[in-house]
Amino acid sequence: ILSDASRNMSRVAPPHVAEAPRASAVPTPVIPRYKQGGLVHLGEVLHKGEAQYPQIAKAAHVTGDVELECVVGVDGRIHEVNVKSGNPLLVRAAVDAAWQWVYAPSKLNGVPIEIVTILKFSFKLN
Repeated sequence: ILSDASRNMSRVAPPHVAEAPRASAVPTPVIPRYKQGGLVHLGEVLHKGEAQYPQIAKAAHVTGDVELECVVGVDGRIHEVNVKSGNPLLVRAAVDAAWQWVYAPSKLNGVPIEIVTILKFSFKLN
């Protein structure tokens, strides 16, 4: 003999599974991404963002470097920022500054490219 709860549970319909969206007919263009070095050169820096020393890091006498791996888009602006190393008290200030950097667009054989570069910010107390 099934209880009322058991009978109700056996009547529950399986969840509806939606179909995956179909790919659009127009493919999105793939922008080539290169690492800086060899014959691939990063465009000239047009604007550098300056990192502001965080007050909490100053109070704690924290110094050091923050290294960021950044993707510079075909427009010369930073499109991605990934932290490679650095003290957590300093990282946010470095990342905020990196987003402000602007480069002349990088090109390879006259074609605009995305380029991966490393930005290093040094925090030193006076």
